[in-house]
Amino acid sequence: MSDYPGGWFGKSWGAPVCDEQRHRPTPEGKTCPECDGEIGAADNGMLLPSAHGLLAYHRICFLRTVIPCEIWTDEMKQNMTPRWAEHFAEKH
Repeated sequence: MSDYPGGWFGKSWGAPVCDEQRHRPTPEGKTCPECDGEIGAADNGMLLPSAHGLLAYHRICFLRTVIPCEIWTDEMKQNMTPRWAEHFAEKH
């Protein structure tokens, strides 16, 4: 395990970021800052350091923060929170 506090959790989705050196335990019970949903045992996603400690994002929620909504996949458009639906509607 590397010294970098962040990383990824859950099952690998095959991306380069899913380096085993940065695999972390799933932070069950933490709240995703993008959707306000709870991280569950079966979830996968990213852990990012912040001034408030590690932030745990669901994989799709994290991708929504870094990929312009014009090129979101169907998976990214599904189950949008009201906040994301409003953002998406503003762009289209």
